[in-house]
Amino acid sequence: MVKGLTRRVVVVKSPNKQLFEEAVFFLCDNADRGVSGAQIVAEAQAIANGFTRDSFRKSNNKHLRAVLWALLGAFTASLAWAAAMFFL
Repeated sequence: MVKGLTRRVVVVKSPNKQLFEEAVFFLCDNADRGVSGAQIVAEAQAIANGFTRDSFRKSNNKHLRAVLWALLGAFTASLAWAAAMFFL
């Protein structure tokens, strides 16, 4: 909780509750100069949509790469152990 400070926020509710319930955007002090409220909400919605699309695509690739590297390391260690057992 922030005490003694007034912040303006835009809350974007998600139509699909499986990904997130809502996104909260804190507005800058000069955010309303020359920009309508509808434009601010549209920008917040665009950012939220882009974040979910990009972040899930990137995170899935990172996890897949990590699993593949772990499997490669386990396979290499198994080959080294088998070679040591049979040839030494």
